[in-house]
Amino acid sequence: MLALGAAAVVATTGATLATRSWRAAAPSPAPLPSQTFSVPVRAGDPVQPDDGPARGSGPGPANGPPDASAPAATAGPARGSGPAPGSGPAPGSGWADGAGAVGATAAAHVYVPSLGIAAPWVLVPFTWDDGVDVPRDVRTVGLSEQGGQPSQGSGTVLLAGHVNYVGQGPGAFAPLYQVRPGAEVILTDAANQASVWTVTELTATPKAQVPRSIFTSSGPRRLIMVTCGGPVHNGSYDDNVLVTALPQR
Repeated sequence: MLALGAAAVVATTGATLATRSWRAAAPSPAPLPSQTFSVPVRAGDPVQPDDGPARGSGPGPANGPPDASAPAATAGPARGSGPAPGSGPAPGSGWADGAGAVGATAAAHVYVPSLGIAAPWVLVPFTWDDGVDVPRDVRTVGLSEQGGQPSQGSGTVLLAGHVNYVGQGPGAFAPLYQVRPGAEVILTDAANQASVWTVTELTATPKAQVPRSIFTSSGPRRLIMVTCGGPVHNGSYDDNVLVTALPQR
């Protein structure tokens, strides 16, 4: 049976974004952004990148290195396999991380090169009663199958991932709190068709105040990445860290 309280965003009750987990031990507190931002731009408008702090300059999850014995997860297919409107690099054209290393993209992955994030995603169900069921593997993120999809031209593509996990260490989205305005995000679908996004907003929000508007398959196209942060009470993080990105033309 799944218990409430964990390190990743997975459930909503009313307007509350709660969490669900398989962990037996309470998680450690996780960092929140030292400075939030919201860049008033429209989809496709240029955003001036901010160099920001060097990677690793802020506090990080203190759960130790990832556990090599942790169960692996296989990236699942997205609904629809064609290229996304406003798509960026061609499949396999590569991406650069914060240290300048370049690698080819893989299908069903999300990349935030400036933070060194390169994580597979799997489709996960979402209901108002049970929320988004984040994958057990701390290195894999969940993409809500009820929200917008990578190959669609509208709606909110919602990615939820662990910040850390007892026994596995830092999660795929642990560095999100350090993202800077203008940072690039690359999202590939199951056919390795890539769409490129620009970060415009970073917020830290108490879970009870997370807006329901982020859970939609209609409306303007945007990407929202969510993880947990802040202090822990009753086995659950108090806050969510949300990063919003808009598609590049």
